[in-house]
Amino acid sequence: MTDYRIVQENEAGYRVIQPKPSIEELAFYYKDAYHQVGTYAPTYSETEKLYRFLPACEIEAMVPNGKSIIDIGCGEGFILEHFFNKGWEVAGLDFSLKGIMNHFPHLAKNVVEGDIFVEFEKIIKTGKKFDVINCSNVIEHLIDPVELLNLIKQISHPGTMIRLQLPNDFSWMQSVLEKHKLINSQYWIAIPDHLSYFNYENLKVFLQENQFTIHEQLGDFPIEMFLLNSSSNYNVNKSTGKGAHEARMLFETEMYKRSPADFLKSRKAYGNLEIGRNIILYFRSNG
Repeated sequence: MTDYRIVQENEAGYRVIQPKPSIEELAFYYKDAYHQVGTYAPTYSETEKLYRFLPACEIEAMVPNGKSIIDIGCGEGFILEHFFNKGWEVAGLDFSLKGIMNHFPHLAKNVVEGDIFVEFEKIIKTGKKFDVINCSNVIEHLIDPVELLNLIKQISHPGTMIRLQLPNDFSWMQSVLEKHKLINSQYWIAIPDHLSYFNYENLKVFLQENQFTIHEQLGDFPIEMFLLNSSSNYNVNKSTGKGAHEARMLFETEMYKRSPADFLKSRKAYGNLEIGRNIILYFRSNG
């Protein structure tokens, strides 16, 4: 196995693995059956279904006047389904249609299966632009994140809102956990799944360096709070992980049902405090 190490990339300050794997090595790795299924399940509870729709509810609140969306790495299609039912024009890209076919097979015609970069070029050639571009948990897997940002610019018009979601890694919260010896590993390092590691600070610098303007900074539920308590520390005691996830889902879905506006406020608060387990940024291209 290649001896990878984590190094700082450049002035933006985000980290990458070195040496970077080749395209061929990654293709071989992702042929594994696990990556064709990922964390998908054949069925979900009503709470988990709503939880998986929450990003779409958030997007709608942030971009109420949109009419078209492309979801890069659309997975099971919950975001596309939400906006399809709202009458938006929807499109998706993903390396596999298995998630879509399991939950929303009627959306298969709206999703392109295959290499994201190859299919992206085809969309660019059509001249199509989208009001909203969503990219969740994709950029950290790429050999060259800048390449994706350059493609995104080409399907953006001046008013396009871009939403990027990815893990908040090497964060201040994780530094606290290490400082107090509350974890027994840097659990956020996932090689070779994750090739780049961003936190709020360096991601904003990275986007600004690539000619984007940040519109809003959000975050999802700070599940790492559970690691501060020995009884719920899922890094030390793996059996508590399911309970932590269920608590996260219950809190966010009940918050949304109580008040969608307060749900959005909570996500903005997590982002402002930089404690979201996932970073969520809304931004636009400078042209």
